[in-house]
Amino acid sequence: MKSFKLHHITKKSNKWAGMAFLFLLMMAIGVISCNSDDNGNPNTGGEEPEEGEVETAWVIGYRVETPQGRVYYLEAHENIPSETNTSKAVELGLNSRIYSYGENPYTWNGDAATITKWEVDKSTLELSAIGILSFASTGVSGNIAAPAFISETQAYTTNLAEGVVVEWNPSTMEITKVHNVDAFPDLGVDDLLFEFNKEVTADGKILIPIETNELGTCCDYPTGAAGARTAIFDPETATVTYHVDDRLIGSDNTHFTDPVTGARYCVPVWANSVVPAYFNNLETLPNAHTLLKVNDDGSFDADYAYNLDDILDITLYYTTTFIYDNKLVFTYVGDDYTWGSFDERYNILYTGNFRAAMIDLETNEVQPFDAFSGYTGAIAFGVLDGNSYIKASGLDSDGNETSSLLQQNAIDDYTEVTKHVGGNIEHFNKLW
Repeated sequence: MKSFKLHHITKKSNKWAGMAFLFLLMMAIGVISCNSDDNGNPNTGGEEPEEGEVETAWVIGYRVETPQGRVYYLEAHENIPSETNTSKAVELGLNSRIYSYGENPYTWNGDAATITKWEVDKSTLELSAIGILSFASTGVSGNIAAPAFISETQAYTTNLAEGVVVEWNPSTMEITKVHNVDAFPDLGVDDLLFEFNKEVTADGKILIPIETNELGTCCDYPTGAAGARTAIFDPETATVTYHVDDRLIGSDNTHFTDPVTGARYCVPVWANSVVPAYFNNLETLPNAHTLLKVNDDGSFDADYAYNLDDILDITLYYTTTFIYDNKLVFTYVGDDYTWGSFDERYNILYTGNFRAAMIDLETNEVQPFDAFSGYTGAIAFGVLDGNSYIKASGLDSDGNETSSLLQQNAIDDYTEVTKHVGGNIEHFNKLW
């Protein structure tokens, strides 16, 4: 993918006064499921280290693209490393996922359907597997959603496509109960809906944004398949409730919460943008580029819908970076791109003129956002140890995929603290 550059925006444009304030970007859920000080990590302000022990430990997980597939790695460091190093990492193999909660990393093996709990030695930072929990008997396997950690003794792993929620104990690494719940609604299209991220709400429920995948077959969108969707699981009743809003073709697998206003937003998924270009029954479909608000119970705010197409000429809405103080930052391709055939639809990811913009959702003022110039896209990662982090992607001079962690200094100023070449950073967290 080429790096995006910022150009003149064709609709409403204003130059805002310099925005030099520093903010802590709080997300309802980390994109890669990090557990920050602000979203429930139980180790904030831990005990003083004993003699010989390190004061802090950071964990970073990433994948490397190889001819055999994506190989995943896990590292632990006293300080944030400037770059990843596979020679100092634990190789997890293919089809893995990486999480952490408290002082322990957890890794998922999709082929074996197991979660492994890791311990980090407080003197040497050596990683050791201290428990393995199999989900094979529950019907949960493959590329599933990240767990929702309620506490050190209560976590939930879900596979809503199969109607399964597994309750388990991270301390004892035992399954507590398997809940059979209502599965995704049957929309007549296989693999259209997908879950990945979760948020534990203030009342202890689990809110799950549901992504709408791209349709691989052109060119009639199935009746009733469009809509933004959420699911909410109630641990007390062991039931799942689904919500749908037909003002958006399909939603992304992450909600974004404005830390100033407290509003939680459902944002478009990039696959939405393909629909207006190719599908014949567009007049019966909702908009592709609308923001919606989501309530704590998973329902959508019926009084709010913000159509970005009224503000910008958007051909592809690519990545939401963050929403802060009613200001949305995102990357997109404008109306200077011409779609080819349906089989060539992915060409936009390589030849589209990627831009970034910041829109004030109250005033509709918009300006280019050049803080991530040189990267393909950027997305908020969470708040750790009082600092806000962004994950940015791009290509190096040799054409290798790169993934960088950027520490925020101000709303438009960032410092690269970690870089990974040859793949993507999947997880980043402070353990203690």
